[in-house]
Amino acid sequence: MSNIFNVGIRGGSAAYNSYLIENDGVCKAIVGCVPESAADEYIDNIKSITKRNKPDYLILPNTQTCYAGTVARMIETYPEIKIAATTAGLRNLKEITNLKFNEYLVKDGGTLDLGGALLKFMIVPNLPWQDSMFAYFASQKTLFTGNAFSSEGCDYARGAGEYYEKFLSPFSDYVRNALNRIKDLEVDIIYPSRGVVSDVKSALESYAKWSKEKAEGIKTAAVVYASTDGCTRRLAEVIAEAFTNRGIKTEVFDVSEGTERAIEAVKSADALAFGSPTVNKNALKPVWDVIASINPVLKKGTPCLVFGAYGWSGEALNLLQTHLSAIKMRMPIKPISCCFRPSDEEIKNAKERAAEFTAEVLC
Repeated sequence: MSNIFNVGIRGGSAAYNSYLIENDGVCKAIVGCVPESAADEYIDNIKSITKRNKPDYLILPNTQTCYAGTVARMIETYPEIKIAATTAGLRNLKEITNLKFNEYLVKDGGTLDLGGALLKFMIVPNLPWQDSMFAYFASQKTLFTGNAFSSEGCDYARGAGEYYEKFLSPFSDYVRNALNRIKDLEVDIIYPSRGVVSDVKSALESYAKWSKEKAEGIKTAAVVYASTDGCTRRLAEVIAEAFTNRGIKTEVFDVSEGTERAIEAVKSADALAFGSPTVNKNALKPVWDVIASINPVLKKGTPCLVFGAYGWSGEALNLLQTHLSAIKMRMPIKPISCCFRPSDEEIKNAKERAAEFTAEVLC
């Protein structure tokens, strides 16, 4: 008979799940891990259940740098343990830990026999990590999903939606692929790395809905700017109006008032616009702070434009354009600019250029 125990770390937003699989009273495997800061508590939790038994496998649905110290502690505590992960996961873990360890290579469709209890693996990349995988425990009708179906906070419905938008929305195509992979499985319980899935049917339906909305829904844009005297702000307003008139759902952020909301919006936006005046031959720091938050792997090819007012030389525009091009943003038009306060002609030109840019977003 098989039992599953959560040996993770409890406690609100700091909670991390890790699942110990026991078969006929013997610990066979642990699925998932926790951050290094909680390693002592985590290993104590494992020992409180295993007693003198030692787990045969530590199965990692994905590898993350923050887990590496705990994985190293597990190897130190259980030298014979086998670390089970995908090809990419094992490669990443070796580079992160700089340790040698016993490996178990997980292959798509492969299985692992835990003394008569069988785990079947499915590689589901980019949920949200390249090495992500699911593990299906058929005898328990249980699916271990790593970051997928995770949530933060006590309200699962709200927390799962926020988690999806924050981490998985850029990978909605991969979410739909994963849902298709598991559609014929009997799943009574989903065990994610964060939170508790109380209603499997509802969770699956929500993921199907969210991934479809992202693929087929309205295009979105984030217009991010800072302005010293209102000139760049005026361009931001003109550009945002042009986007909205073409049916693009647009949010505008004056980051001189703070960057947090802009950084979150940039993660999921289908198009981006960054504006700054030139001050001391550079763009303003809050704009650079938002740009520095961009994940070039996730946002590669995102349509992006640059705009701004200047007084003498306008170096900010070229600096922003060059950097965004270097991180592989798609820059279909030249920067929209004006000298000091935009004239009627410059506003007309900005509208036309912004409308030209929208064609790249809506194509």
